Amino acid sequence: LVVGFVISSLKTRGLLDNTLIIFTSDNGGGRRNGNLKGRKGTIWEGGNTVPFIMSYGDKFQAGGTRNQLAGITDIYATLAEFAEIEVPKDQAKDSRSLLKSVYDQNELIREDFFVFNYITIKLHEQYKDRFGTHPIEQSMRTARYKLIYHTKNSFIMMYDLVNDPSESKEICSENFETCNMLFREMIERGPCGQDIKGGWCPGQCEDDPDFRYKGSENGMSCNSIASKTSSKQINKMCGYAAMNPGENPVRNPIRDYCRKTCGVCDGAGTVMPSHNNNSKEWKRFKNQNCDWVALKPEQRCNFFGRDGNKAYTSCKKACWSTHYMGF
Repeated sequence: LVVGFVISSLKTRGLLDNTLIIFTSDNGGGRRNGNLKGRKGTIWEGGNTVPFIMSYGDKFQAGGTRNQLAGITDIYATLAEFAEIEVPKDQAKDSRSLLKSVYDQNELIREDFFVFNYITIKLHEQYKDRFGTHPIEQSMRTARYKLIYHTKNSFIMMYDLVNDPSESKEICSENFETCNMLFREMIERGPCGQDIKGGWCPGQCEDDPDFRYKGSENGMSCNSIASKTSSKQINKMCGYAAMNPGENPVRNPIRDYCRKTCGVCDGAGTVMPSHNNNSKEWKRFKNQNCDWVALKPEQRCNFFGRDGNKAYTSCKKACWSTHYMGF
């Protein structure tokens, strides 16, 4: 209704044929998005695939379509070129003008596209450590493949969007070479490839030396947790909620601060994190393993196992796509 009113007003004033109109959305729908997985605020295609329509009188091809990788960030460079304004080289580095593809469907805008998600919808959780806020997850999309890196829990997934647009089958293990190549490129070109600090980047696994449980100077540090003789006790403590130090405190599990102690990552500096697999060792009771968790993940991913780990930290494949993880 609003779009129709705007177009009608432009037409009445004789401005329609001389006005560039762009219709799009900044994210997917808040609930359902057809056969696409996920919703607004998630890393899935349902949260990132949106309509994008451009009109400029009779100067753009009516009814034309383009199969290109593009994003809302590209509006900046598109409008600059449209207005014949040169964008400084140190600005809007992730923006590409869409005009050349509008005029020629064979013109390629880009070969890949990056998305960085700093917050999940259900949990309203921001990932912070002593260095600041970091993306909980990030993705790299090519014409065919999409790689997802869950930075907080250090595992990756890959999907073939040409044959599986619903992201229903994870294929990193089946296409390890491609998966590893895309992951290396993501690390080199994404936030981890910049000169930043943070224990969540591959090869930068470390405990927060300033962390104290319950915030007091005499509170337990990562070292005191690691000194416990029982691995079950360590794993249980790693699941406790704690307040991070800093100007914007947020309650996170201890494993967010004691990543090395809690086994979220290791100090080996490996480029490839663990795959999105289920642990063969995790069990709650005799026959209650990760396969059992997968039958009712929305209920069971929060259960503690015999080793002290909650199921969602060990049964990653079973629990990743559940509402428990914020999706």
